[in-house]
Amino acid sequence: MKSSINDSRARRYLDELDADLLDLPVRDRREIVESVVEHISIAMSSGHPVEEVLQKLGDPLTVSEEAHSRNASGWRRKSSIFYEIAVTTLLLVGGLLLGVGWIVGLVMLWASKSRTLLNKIACTLIWPGGLLGAWLFLGIPVRSEGHFYFGADAYSVHPAPPTSVWTLLFITAAYAIPLLVQLTFLARSLRGARTSAAGGRH
Repeated sequence: MKSSINDSRARRYLDELDADLLDLPVRDRREIVESVVEHISIAMSSGHPVEEVLQKLGDPLTVSEEAHSRNASGWRRKSSIFYEIAVTTLLLVGGLLLGVGWIVGLVMLWASKSRTLLNKIACTLIWPGGLLGAWLFLGIPVRSEGHFYFGADAYSVHPAPPTSVWTLLFITAAYAIPLLVQLTFLARSLRGARTSAAGGRH
């Protein structure tokens, strides 16, 4: 689009800006330069002198620094989102990796800057080991009156058969609760990550 600008001063300005943006991704650099070209073209076609247009735009280096700042904020936001998703994934299923994945997720959880203290405590306690922890808990047999019972039946006053409705509800809750807790606090942390990244622009 630079070819649409015939004024030598405007073209020199665009060349300097393009050079200052070389370390940005090609697509981002192209979009920035094209937006400036469009701005210059519209302003000049409206009768504004090129000197006035370039003065209002500011020095190419200043425009470049602002573009770099926006780009950095965008990367911070994206990396924060990926980080929080990784934390939640490890806390839920990391226990399947011999428990190591859950521990890594726990460390990442407490290192997160997007989560509140309540968020971290809740995600730590529900459940330790994640879904594997729930599975191990449900698999612990309890002996009562000469019989072994599992899950909800193991903790009821009058144990029911292993296939009772209460057992199924208990098992469902054991898996559903950590999912709901982790996903709810993930959503909150993602909002915090976006807010933090937006604040980093200033």
